[in-house]
Amino acid sequence: PGRHEFGGLYLNTVFWKHDMAYPVGVALLAGSIWIAFRTLFGGRRDWLWVALFAGMMGGAWMSRLHSGGYNNVLIPAYAVLSLLFGLALHEVLSISKDRPKAEGDFLRLAVFGICLFQFVLLVYNPLEALPTAADRAAGEAFLDELARLEGEVLIFHPAFLPTRVGKNSYGQTMAVNDVLRGGGEEAAALAEKIARALETRRFSAIINGGWMHSYPRLKEAFMQNYVLERQLFEEPCVFVPVTGNPSRPEYVFRPRDASSGKR
Repeated sequence: PGRHEFGGLYLNTVFWKHDMAYPVGVALLAGSIWIAFRTLFGGRRDWLWVALFAGMMGGAWMSRLHSGGYNNVLIPAYAVLSLLFGLALHEVLSISKDRPKAEGDFLRLAVFGICLFQFVLLVYNPLEALPTAADRAAGEAFLDELARLEGEVLIFHPAFLPTRVGKNSYGQTMAVNDVLRGGGEEAAALAEKIARALETRRFSAIINGGWMHSYPRLKEAFMQNYVLERQLFEEPCVFVPVTGNPSRPEYVFRPRDASSGKR
């Protein structure tokens, strides 16, 4: 991954706007103010929080800018913001105890209102993450069809599906892409190994092989030895993950016939 490119301005906007400002903007503002206050008026021990804030926020930000970085890399940022949000609110509540009653009551009310507003920003409907009956039926139908395919079947995404019907799993798309995009001897060796398997037509079927077009060696071996047979689903929206990469097993490729160039 250290050899991969960064996503640039778009992912920078995604991080600060969609990942930070929209869901945890209140916590980010409160935590940043607390950090600034402690930096200016706190003791040496408070610099630990500054370092923690910079390290965890910076690590999440750089990981998000990395091509292929998904929202799981945001966990360190959300963790440190949770800590700092609590510390900031505690600071205000402590100050309110030393203020006149009316002013103290106002500060406490403001703190609880800010907390409520932040929690409202995080509200979501968990039912939206559940598969529908149509998704389940489509998935079961796909597994039945996969089980009927004789021989070895190559599926890189989702890589676990062949194991559900007693077939082998050969790797996961993102992991393979990470190695291939990184370049170097390791990438060349992996590409050659996959290409040799394609050229010997080791697999009786390949599901979703289009990603190999990004790599010339694999594209050549894939195009010369496998041909599209059919599309798996008629419905456009079934068996599609509701989080992560919205892709599904879509196309079946079969070995070309050696004599005719077709299967």
